Order: sequence, then structure tokens, then C-alpha cells
Amino acid sequence: METTVNENKEKREEQTYRCNDCGNVIYKHEVFCSKCGKLLDRYDFED
Repeated sequence: METTVNENKEKREEQTYRCNDCGNVIYKHEVFCSKCGKLLDRYDFED
């Protein structure tokens, strides 16, 4: 059984959040928002 590109993409998208300040997409492992430079913590993340 092989995994499709779409399945891999969905898994990747599950690990992203949006910055509350600018709405930029942020990955779980990132510490700063790449767009506005805000320092992130777990309370900034939305599901």
C-alpha cells in the first residue's frame, strides 16, 4: 500500500496553525511567526 501525495499533504497541514496577530500560517515547530516576527507560545495557536 503506497501513500499518495495528497495524504502526505494532509498530514503536513495538520501541523500548522495561524498567527493571531497577522493570520500567517505557522508550523508547530516554529518559534517565531515568519510574517510578523511575533514570539509564539502554545496559547497563540488555534485549532
